[in-house]
Amino acid sequence: MNIEKHEAKQMTEKELVEGCIIGKKKCQELLYQLFAGRMMNICLRYLKSKAEAEDALHDAFIKIFLNLQHFKFESTLAYWVKRVTINTILSKIKRKKIENLAVDVGEYNEDIPYVTMNEDAVVPMEVLMKMIQDLPYGQRMVFNMREIEGYKVEEVAEMLKCSNITVRTQLFKAKSKLRENIENWLKGE
Repeated sequence: MNIEKHEAKQMTEKELVEGCIIGKKKCQELLYQLFAGRMMNICLRYLKSKAEAEDALHDAFIKIFLNLQHFKFESTLAYWVKRVTINTILSKIKRKKIENLAVDVGEYNEDIPYVTMNEDAVVPMEVLMKMIQDLPYGQRMVFNMREIEGYKVEEVAEMLKCSNITVRTQLFKAKSKLRENIENWLKGE
């Protein structure tokens, strides 16, 4: 069932949350419609396959609906939903023990020059998403959390239970690999 957009605009976040908590189907459908697309994009950035992303989205919305009564309106609902989704993804990956984030501290060098791309270069979103999905798990996680979600290095390190230097190293590797892939794509390789 598609909820009319004007209904969504007329309802406040508080009314929406309260409606979901008391079990109003219309409010629950509206909450899902408002956030599912954006949260699916987040899931796709972190996870390798569409099936894994759909599974994570499903798990995230179960957690969202089960814990909505704990939402205290100290942030926006969108931020809270995104945080629950990312935490669900992180838990899913940790459970699978996909890849250890530990790296040799000696691999990181802050003096390596940053390579910039031609400002006129345009890479289609689906190509860029595929490049991000193809990064190793540790690099993809750190890149998404830091560069796309906007978390600070310290926050990423805390969430992933690793050191700041590990986050910086993984971020450096991710950016280097993406830059290389973009340059190759632009050359037609």
